[in-house]
Amino acid sequence: MLEQALKKIPDATGLGGDHVEPSFLKNLPKVAKQKLVELMQEWEESMALPEQLLYNFVALIPKPDWSDRPITLLPILVRLYFKMRLCELNGWCEENQKKWDAAVKGKSAVRAALQELLMDEIAQCENTNRATIAWDLEKFYDSISIKRLVEAAIKHKYPGVQLVLGLRCYLGPRMVTWAGQTSHWVNPDTSITAGCVQGNHMARMIVYHILEQVEKEVQDANITQFVDDCTTACQGSTLKVKNDMAKVAEVFHKQCERQGLKINAHKSAISTRSAELSKQVQRKIEKESGLKLLIEKEVKLLGINKSAGTKRAVSAASKRKKAAEQKMKRAHKLGKARKIASRIWATGAMPQITFNKVAQGATPTEVKGIRSMAAAACQLSAKGWCATTAISLTYGEGGDPAIQIMRGQIKEWLHVWKDQTPDIKKKVTRAWVATKHRLANVKAAHK
Repeated sequence: MLEQALKKIPDATGLGGDHVEPSFLKNLPKVAKQKLVELMQEWEESMALPEQLLYNFVALIPKPDWSDRPITLLPILVRLYFKMRLCELNGWCEENQKKWDAAVKGKSAVRAALQELLMDEIAQCENTNRATIAWDLEKFYDSISIKRLVEAAIKHKYPGVQLVLGLRCYLGPRMVTWAGQTSHWVNPDTSITAGCVQGNHMARMIVYHILEQVEKEVQDANITQFVDDCTTACQGSTLKVKNDMAKVAEVFHKQCERQGLKINAHKSAISTRSAELSKQVQRKIEKESGLKLLIEKEVKLLGINKSAGTKRAVSAASKRKKAAEQKMKRAHKLGKARKIASRIWATGAMPQITFNKVAQGATPTEVKGIRSMAAAACQLSAKGWCATTAISLTYGEGGDPAIQIMRGQIKEWLHVWKDQTPDIKKKVTRAWVATKHRLANVKAAHK
């Protein structure tokens, strides 16, 4: 178990307060590793950690909006311990996961987004109203109450030893580190650390409590969750949609307040296919909950934009493509000095571009542009070389973007289709027949 956990910790990782490097632990003799396991067993028996392992560094990672994302660097020994207990934590997750949770084994963010896109398009084809609210919780990890977390852990039967040791880490002194310097330490009384292995599991429990109440009050609501990213949707007549969405917002807001969480009204948004319906839903929510949410034609769901089934929303995909292009420009300059820089395409730029394409498709022009970027990343200097050959030799036959995008689409949609009820499958079949006749008359090379 120790050896497996060590393999999951990369050598090039940020060091915590213990200043122990992963490579040092990996090269320890068997006797020393056995002593390390015995030491961790003592932690569990006493349900306490050495004082030296309670100090946490907080690194600041820049965000596109010029703010910073704090990531806590736990001591390596603490990270190693929680990774050794990851099987137990994952087992708890499988036993307690909710149907709407997309951040669990066997599910993914893309599939959750595809499910919402599918429901939007079905409603559009049936000329039915459907409204969606994409919720944004302000400084979620930093706002979690330790008291509420313990209450949720007891309710959901979270592993007690891991809970106590985790809380000891979260309540330990923290210091901001920047450019080799550290701040004065502070003792937090709220928040969990985003860099902790079990951080997502603990965050999940808090959100579960909120969404359970939403489902209880509005049983027809469609709920999607990916850790702290929550989306709620309602479908039906204009009156039903207004009333249901107002009730969802009221319950969601009230439960967030009880948990000490704050809804970011400047980022939480309503989306429907009708501007008038969006305004009616907005006014109803403001009247009953005091929340004035934004109205957007497109809302972002797990990194993929959706527009209530009215059109193909590509703004998020365009941003991802621009970011990938900037990344590849830097990689091309680095590649002149080190060929290893070409790997940036396969590990960074390619997944960044294709994430949206798997869900929303790609036109022949888009595929051609992505293939050109992949070929340029191969760092070949010969003139007149074949792009297909260069991509195949560098990244393998499956590394061609044209193949990856198509294969990803088929794979993810088959997973989504498998999970549909017979009623939804009938609706999709009817919608597809109607759409097929409409597309037959479209003058486009890729219809």
